[in-house]
Amino acid sequence: MPFVFSPCKDGSPNCKTEDGEFLHSHYNPQKEAKRFLESQVSNWESNLFFLGGGFLYHPESLLEFPVLPKSVVVWEPEIDLQKFPYLKKKFLN
Repeated sequence: MPFVFSPCKDGSPNCKTEDGEFLHSHYNPQKEAKRFLESQVSNWESNLFFLGGGFLYHPESLLEFPVLPKSVVVWEPEIDLQKFPYLKKKFLN
């Protein structure tokens, strides 16, 4: 599936599909990721798997929590998306 780089309204990097669907929130992906993790994870003593990494907003949000999971695994099956974390770092520097 082809993806197109597209910045969010707050300036954060994002991408969208050819159908126009954004991978992350088009307004504030960091806030979206933190809110999602707060609502989903009740026991940080377990392992955490992300099936699809995108721009890695969700794994990065873990750093804001006082207790971390035992291990974190990020698996990104889309070869086109595997390059976006590099582009994100380049975009922000």
